[in-house]
Amino acid sequence: DDPRVSPLIGDIPADLAPAMIVTAGHDPLCDEAHAYHLRLIEAGIASRYECIESTIHAFLSFGILDCAQAMRRELAQAMGQAMRII
Repeated sequence: DDPRVSPLIGDIPADLAPAMIVTAGHDPLCDEAHAYHLRLIEAGIASRYECIESTIHAFLSFGILDCAQAMRRELAQAMGQAMRII
């Protein structure tokens, strides 16, 4: 019941930065993450959602995985683009 733990249940500030939400197909938080993405969109916040269906929660910490390497590159590119906007 604490929005500091579950941002899905908290208020969404109007000036919230754009978001990129990454989940995995075998992630227990996948549904909640997608719901949060939709909630951001409804609130007028730019949000991109990516689900890597073939992998597990925390896959980004396994640098040996091709999907982790590819997503790390995508995240770096998205952050670089966002920082140019600000």
